[in-house]
Amino acid sequence: MKKISQKSIMGVVSFLAAVLPVWGSVSFATSFSSDVMSGDLKEYAILTEHFQIEYSHIIGLQADSDGDGISDVIEEVAEYAERSWDLEVDQLGFSEPIADGEYVYLILDDRDEYLYEGTMGVTCYFDDFSLYMAIDPWMSSDYLKVTVAHEFMHVLQFGLDFYFQESYQDIYFAEATAVWMEDYVYDDINDYVGYLTDYFDYPDYSVFAGVVPDGTFFEYALGIWPRFLTEYYDDNSLVLDSWNQIIELDSVGNGGFFTVFSAVQDVVEAEGDDIDEVYQDFSIWNLAKEDYYEEGDEYPDVYILNTWSSYPVVNKMPSPGMRPALYGSNYIAFDVPSSGDDFKFTLTKPSGIEMGVSFVPMDGADFDLNALDKNIIGEDETYVELVVENASDYDKVYVVVSPLGAQLTGNTSTFDEGYVYYYSADFGDYSESEEVTSSTDVVIEQEVKEGESSSSNSDGVSVDDELILAVKASDDESVTLSWNRLSDLGIDHYLLYFGSESGNYMGSDEVDRAWTTTSSVNELAPGEVYYFMIEAYSIDDELLISSSEVAAETATFSFSDMDSSDEAYDAVIGLYEIGIIEGYDDGTFGAENTVNRAELLKILIEGVGTIEISDDYANCFDDVSDEWYAKYVCYAKEQGWVSGYDDGNFYPAQTVNKVEALKMLLMVFGYELEEGSYISGGMPYSDTWPTSWYAIYVDTAFDLGILSEEEGGVFEPEEGRNRGEICMELWELINSL
Repeated sequence: MKKISQKSIMGVVSFLAAVLPVWGSVSFATSFSSDVMSGDLKEYAILTEHFQIEYSHIIGLQADSDGDGISDVIEEVAEYAERSWDLEVDQLGFSEPIADGEYVYLILDDRDEYLYEGTMGVTCYFDDFSLYMAIDPWMSSDYLKVTVAHEFMHVLQFGLDFYFQESYQDIYFAEATAVWMEDYVYDDINDYVGYLTDYFDYPDYSVFAGVVPDGTFFEYALGIWPRFLTEYYDDNSLVLDSWNQIIELDSVGNGGFFTVFSAVQDVVEAEGDDIDEVYQDFSIWNLAKEDYYEEGDEYPDVYILNTWSSYPVVNKMPSPGMRPALYGSNYIAFDVPSSGDDFKFTLTKPSGIEMGVSFVPMDGADFDLNALDKNIIGEDETYVELVVENASDYDKVYVVVSPLGAQLTGNTSTFDEGYVYYYSADFGDYSESEEVTSSTDVVIEQEVKEGESSSSNSDGVSVDDELILAVKASDDESVTLSWNRLSDLGIDHYLLYFGSESGNYMGSDEVDRAWTTTSSVNELAPGEVYYFMIEAYSIDDELLISSSEVAAETATFSFSDMDSSDEAYDAVIGLYEIGIIEGYDDGTFGAENTVNRAELLKILIEGVGTIEISDDYANCFDDVSDEWYAKYVCYAKEQGWVSGYDDGNFYPAQTVNKVEALKMLLMVFGYELEEGSYISGGMPYSDTWPTSWYAIYVDTAFDLGILSEEEGGVFEPEEGRNRGEICMELWELINSL
């Protein structure tokens, strides 16, 4: 596993000082590209043309087959690093990540001082913005090769923009293209194939996902997406073009979650194509992989949602964990019966979203790619019948269903919502049929995909005899309700009643499709309790069945990108109501956005509630003068809560990681803790160390009960803290005082 991370040089130095043994000097007989010298980060170092390779006494004593005083593993890594530079910079055209006379630190980390447990490589930069990549030197040659190529790609990404990681989409695309780069530099190794199962098993997740399945390397398996693009256009420079466009766009959408999509869309349009049609081809390539990909015979099979052999198939729906996200796909197989002639497929979908429907026929073990039938159903169409004529010529017909058509006005879960649709299928004589569409609005809501997917092939259709109404979500002006679908009662439509008094309903909404099982009641007053009941009717308006009454309370206030089901909701709304935090001008809060140093100080100082700060606080660092945050930063400096860097700057826009945030939080709230204190009783998380500079802060916060991470799990101390997490910790601390 390779991993991007961020690490403070102060944290690194403190940790190394605590664990590095003192070695005697070693004299090497000859040099590789330079004389062996003392390293900045490890005991020893050599220079190549572009890299300063640092290593320990132990690595220096490994096998040295040419007797030049430099062990074979150091020379091999030097060769792999310079090859990566040659192909990624000189040949492919990425910008040089360092200035003339500078070097990229390449650390052979034999004691996991820079690596995390289970990782093969890590890339980051220090507080002076010097770049480093740390590599596990105990790997085989093939793993060393691809890991160096992978991590150097991350160096190039940081070289383009140190702050490119604005969203999970940015991070996942960084990993996907780094995996692609492994194979570009070392085409004969094919290490990337080992990741692919984690994409091909979850094709319903978006290629622009911000949420990935738990327990997988999905973001690495997404290397199949840039691989498809470069093979589709026979142009490796598309990876460089995509990254240049990402940097040029800077940030699209709240928190930058649309940046990668917009960049890839621009690159595809520059080729004269449409992103929806290109993705549709991608979904077909993944089904017929051996017919398209250069190395497709090594790829796993894509997950098939259902295989049908008995007909007709009527009103089936993917189960909740399997519904496709935007630019994700479901694959459904239909065995052709002996009496089959034409194949008819009907689809009912929500309005406001396009859906690609592709038919891929198969004869024996071979796909007939000349008979592909690709359709894109418009966003205003909610029902369509499609016919494949002469299907009896084949043994099987695959249908690929893909939500398409991203709107840049979407929220942060745009690419992580599974879309509901119903489908039916049959074989018969439909050659005279015409495509039938309807513009009737069908209210079918999508749901946010979970961190893990169900492997069930259930069609999701209930045959219960009780109509059960449930509250799905609510905000300050609406309540969303859902109910089970009863397939045996002949239901034609529903009436959904609502009112502010139990049993006394002031209005009703008609839901005019039997297969609809979700609806929202809008324009409600905030902070009020409402009561709901639903009735099901036949086509003749005969009442068939009624539900019991349910109640829901609208929120007093909600940001447009949050609802009551969000983990941080109570903390965010609580802090908002007492005037500690605010949202963005567009009405969103951005709970997933990472917090920078200036923002965090404002939130924490406001959170104390008793600190009055004069606007006279200003000009306390070279980069802090009279900006909105100056009074918070300068007051915090006076109190000894923060200090600047050696260059005289504070870097207010720099992202705060978890342990830095904890330190600020506890200091602002008056906890006097001795940094670097050894925690003798052990740490609550497997990736935190009792000798770390931050140990006392993590241990204290855990004892206070303000951390959301599970004891015994991982804490990821160097990861950025987002706005939602900061609010939860601050809210817990305020309520514990």
